This record gives sequence, structure tokens and C-alpha cells, in this order.
Amino acid sequence: EGVDPALFRISPNGVAVDTFKPQADPAHIRTRYGIPPRKRIVGIVANFSPVKDYPLFVNIAGELLKQRDDVHFLAVGSGHEVKRVCKLVKRAGLDKKFTRVATLSEIADIYSIMDVTVLCSKTEGFPNAVIEAMAARKPVVAAHVGGIPEIITDGETGRLIGERTPQSFAEAIGALLDDEGEAHRLAANAHAYVREHLSVERMADAYRKLYSELLI
Repeated sequence: EGVDPALFRISPNGVAVDTFKPQADPAHIRTRYGIPPRKRIVGIVANFSPVKDYPLFVNIAGELLKQRDDVHFLAVGSGHEVKRVCKLVKRAGLDKKFTRVATLSEIADIYSIMDVTVLCSKTEGFPNAVIEAMAARKPVVAAHVGGIPEIITDGETGRLIGERTPQSFAEAIGALLDDEGEAHRLAANAHAYVREHLSVERMADAYRKLYSELLI
């Protein structure tokens, strides 16, 4: 834009890290939402809007289910594309493999039952859903778009996928489902990163410093 970078201050979004501790037993959460027991859960938390690319998530599910039958897919969100996406799921014959939850009031409990979280958006700013999943100690597989690479370091705090193909996402997700040690390592690193760099306390401090600078 031709504007002097010195005029800008960046204050990243932050989350209240300790609020992402589940309050309910995982078995009760599964029962509450009708999610089958003993299935690995691959989840997405995103509005049902074109930019989030739910059709790609449905195709990722189809690709994973070609390789294994131990997975169930959990979509958390609402929006004007819910009916369209539900039709895609049914047309693909995956309606028994999908659960949709609209409420976000129990988001910590919902994250707690996920084995892997996914965000396959076409573009993004600085998505809170990724930060929340990391705070909840969940391994994240996300598209290499927008501000997501500012949050995730591939292979250290999550997995970044550059190719927008179901196969690329499915391969990364499947690898984490098969290697619980690696999934735990990424999740632990992610949680530590969010606690140190993206807490709500750090965000508030950044705003305080900005206001102080402006008032001098």
C-alpha cells in the first residue's frame, strides 16, 4: 500500500488458554451429541460459509474413509451453507459418518473429544479456531493460507498443507491418527506456543502498550 511500516503495530488475537479445559466426561459428550464410541474423531470448527470450504472437508472425509473405517467427522458451526453441505454429505453416502453441532457454548468439551482438528479454508486472516484448538491441546492440520502460517510452524506446532487436495489433507490427518506420539508432541508444542505468545493477557498487554504510546 506504500505506507511506512513504522506506522503499524501488530497485536495478535489471544485466547483465555485455561478456559479450554473440558468440564464433562468424554463418553458423556459423545453420548450427548450421538457420536459413536470407539471412533477417532476428526473435527472442524468453522462457519458454514464458502471461504471455509466445507466441500473440501467432505472430500477429505471421503478420502480418509477409503483408507480406514475407524473415523467419525464432527463439524461445529452454523451459517447459510449448512443445508448445501448436508446435501453434499448425504450425496457422498457419508451421513452416518458425520455429526454437526451448532452450539459453541460447550466448545472446550467439544474440542476434548477430537483427535485431530482441521481448517481447510480458502483464505484466512488470523483464525481463532486454530488458536483455540492449540490451546485445547489438539493437533491441527490446516491450509497454508492467510495468517495461519503465522500461528503454525509446520512439523513443530501443527501441520500446514499447501496443496488443496483431499489426498494431501487425508495423508497428514491419517499420519497423526496412526502416530499418537507425534500427535501428542505437536499438540503439546502448540499449547505451549499459545500460552506464551497468544494468550488473552498478552493481547491485552499489547493494547495497553499501544495506548500508552499514543498518549505520550
